[in-house]
Amino acid sequence: MSGIAIRKFDDTLCSGCSLTPIMCNLMAASAFKGEPFGNIEVLIGKKMHASPGFDHTLLVGKCIVKANEGNPNIRHGIALKKCPPSLELLVQAFHDVGVEGKPEAFEGYMRKQGSKYDDNPEFDPAFYRA
Repeated sequence: MSGIAIRKFDDTLCSGCSLTPIMCNLMAASAFKGEPFGNIEVLIGKKMHASPGFDHTLLVGKCIVKANEGNPNIRHGIALKKCPPSLELLVQAFHDVGVEGKPEAFEGYMRKQGSKYDDNPEFDPAFYRA
């Protein structure tokens, strides 16, 4: 897969955006058809800065948007200012730069993660109720 750089998040990623790297990876993977993507950079966290040379920069989350205000390296930026951005916003942003990711990929991933606890006698859902 080429033409898209989903930067490894740094140590500033908060729990609110902790699922966004997985969402981004699944959007790219589910859209991949063997051809390069359109020279896209995806940033998440609080301190990364857009790199020169990318045609599109997705800024995923309000912290990374703020960290890149006025960054001259951003040619075409899409700023997702929500904390955390919803799957719907992320899917739309990827579609806007030509990455036709499928939200079902993330939804299936989450179902698979949850199914590990089905019929597990050591898991008590009452522990997670407020």
